[in-house]
Amino acid sequence: MNDSINSALCRRLKSQFDLDKKDRQPMEDQWLQDQRDYQGEYDPTTLKNIRSRPGSCESFVRLPRTKVKTVDARIGDLITGSGKRNWEMEPTPVPDYDGATGVAKDDFDKAKIAAEKMTAEVYDQLVEAKYLKIYRDVYHSAHKLGVGILKGPLVMEAVDKRWSVIDGQPAIIESHTVRPYVEFCPVWDYYPEMAARDLYATERDQQRHLMTKGDLYKLAQRPDFIKEAILEHIGSNPNGDAEWTYWEQQIMTIGRFDASTKQTDLKRYEVVEFWGVVEIEELRQSGADVSDDIVNGVVEANVWFFASSGRVIKADLNPFKRGTRPFSFYVPDPEEERLFGMSV
Repeated sequence: MNDSINSALCRRLKSQFDLDKKDRQPMEDQWLQDQRDYQGEYDPTTLKNIRSRPGSCESFVRLPRTKVKTVDARIGDLITGSGKRNWEMEPTPVPDYDGATGVAKDDFDKAKIAAEKMTAEVYDQLVEAKYLKIYRDVYHSAHKLGVGILKGPLVMEAVDKRWSVIDGQPAIIESHTVRPYVEFCPVWDYYPEMAARDLYATERDQQRHLMTKGDLYKLAQRPDFIKEAILEHIGSNPNGDAEWTYWEQQIMTIGRFDASTKQTDLKRYEVVEFWGVVEIEELRQSGADVSDDIVNGVVEANVWFFASSGRVIKADLNPFKRGTRPFSFYVPDPEEERLFGMSV
């Protein structure tokens, strides 16, 4: 990998991310206030004013927490109902079965059996993905901070192991399968284009990852990542390159740590997962396998890079049709004046 060739995309991605981090800070102040309200704490300025008046009361009635928990419970009932699956798949009145459309009863019965099997398969995949916990994290974030973010569905390679007997000896048999999965993306780690008017109409979606050295070595073993770039960055930054963000420093003072607590060494690497629009030629120069049939212009891409330098460690076309990105948003109380919604 040639850094001089890759420098144009490196600089642009780093510049965009730095700008989005700066532009998002006013929203972070609101999220921090929401977090304080939920925890039952006054902001530092208000608390200082209260303590400056002898005999003043510092008690905080935690109504926001009660309201959030109440809405969580109502939405949870709607999603899970009585604890059973509240959805199913059914064939259409005139099913297209095995490529042939028919109205005969046996065609409909076959389609109904297929739909039942598909329902069971989808439900099994959801259970394997622990979807109920992920859903709870998403709607709790939305009620507390104004937006909940679900990432996926994506796919991963899974290794299944089972015991068997071979030539009279016990042995472990491994099989490799591809499974779908979904994730909860904390709003704190999500950085969109802040100039956008709608979360589904941003030029880019970025997710910040804090990774250990071991996490990076695992990425380096994957064929879709650039191994040389990862190993060279680790060699240049053996103790990590991540620094505490503004909001992380503030959160440490809310409910969990003493205000004087200060961490200076994260021993983590800050990696950004970018989904958005890039120049085709920049993508080619970064090592992406882009067909020569695609004319010059812009395309939807998935690029991973180090936030400290912008150095690209993965560059590929967006694998989803029509450039769909793997982020879905639950905004219970949207506001036209702001990209993110209002919290409870």
